Amino acid sequence: MTAAIPLKRIATVVAGQSPPSSKVSNLNDGLPFLQGNAEFGDVSPSARYSCTEAPKTAERGDVLLSVRAPVGALNIADRCYGIGRGLCAIRPRPGIERRYLWWALHASIPFLHASAAGSTYDAVTVDIVSQLLIPTPEQRKQQQIAKHLDTEITRIDALISAKRRLSDLLESRLIALANDAVRGDGGDKATGIPSLLAIPSTWRVLRNKVFAREVTRRSDDGVDEMLSVSHITGVTPRSEKTVYMFEAESTVGYKLVRPGDLVINTMWAWMGAAGVSDVHGIVSPAYGVYEFDDSIVLPKFYDILVRTPAYIAEMTRFSRGVTSSRLRLYPDEFLRLSSPVPPTKTQQAIIDRYSSHESIATQAREHIANQIQLLHERRQALIAAVVTGEMRVPRVAA
Repeated sequence: MTAAIPLKRIATVVAGQSPPSSKVSNLNDGLPFLQGNAEFGDVSPSARYSCTEAPKTAERGDVLLSVRAPVGALNIADRCYGIGRGLCAIRPRPGIERRYLWWALHASIPFLHASAAGSTYDAVTVDIVSQLLIPTPEQRKQQQIAKHLDTEITRIDALISAKRRLSDLLESRLIALANDAVRGDGGDKATGIPSLLAIPSTWRVLRNKVFAREVTRRSDDGVDEMLSVSHITGVTPRSEKTVYMFEAESTVGYKLVRPGDLVINTMWAWMGAAGVSDVHGIVSPAYGVYEFDDSIVLPKFYDILVRTPAYIAEMTRFSRGVTSSRLRLYPDEFLRLSSPVPPTKTQQAIIDRYSSHESIATQAREHIANQIQLLHERRQALIAAVVTGEMRVPRVAA
């Protein structure tokens, strides 16, 4: 086994520090500035902001490590950046190969996760990062390890990417099916909805206020299941998701949600973050919660409708805000929207057909997700085994 040395002895660790807000602006002239891992890409980041003054910087080639949720995310600086408090830059000293350090830090991710666990907002200090024990073989061995992992991890990542594309394809087919379903089998009845021009003559176009109303029931004790709203999965218990956002200390006064209620994330409606809940729970007071008159609109039909590209475009059209990233869909605007409303018998037929395809696609995607998880575990185990010397790097003929 190779001796492990504290990171601070083999690399310079630069703690990020945010400049005054007056020195930061949207990306233009100045030094690109990274607030945290939100700007991370697959390998290198894409800055959204720039600054005229940066207290702390990362140099080209530095490893960028996220010290806030998700702790341990890694990127490589492809140029000089100003870095904020959510990051640190790690710069190898002479005798340490950059690519080896990249993989050695990957091997340390489980330790960083363990160090961050238990806090209200997952984070680690730069002192913890500096004390990471890094196996440090002689430089030629570092080169061999880095080359081997570059090759093997590229193969695993290619498999993961292929499986993600397959999962995305299944999701795209479901979206296409939903988009076709809410248009009917063709028709020439005008809707007045720019993204949904015509529907069958037997369908109606109704303002949402005709069949939906906002509800503001509040939790007295905050003990109900916290729900998450996503453009991908709709409304699901937050416990089923990995959440990196800050969580409130108390959820007393949060909005109650009942099965069949529509929940809309006011800030992300323009991305399709809406859906009908199947479970009891609570959501942030900033979310919109609505209940249906199911003699007019069946909740499951609306769940199919609300996340189609055509209807997301309509929600975006009614949202307010100065820029696309600041759009909000408030209750009064949502209730002014118009929706295509088939006869309830037709709605049920659409639900049945869609649910059949959704069930098959969901099972397939869950199977793919399990395969991806296994590949990630294999990836992490391989990195750790090679970096620590538990697995020998095959000799390559000269």
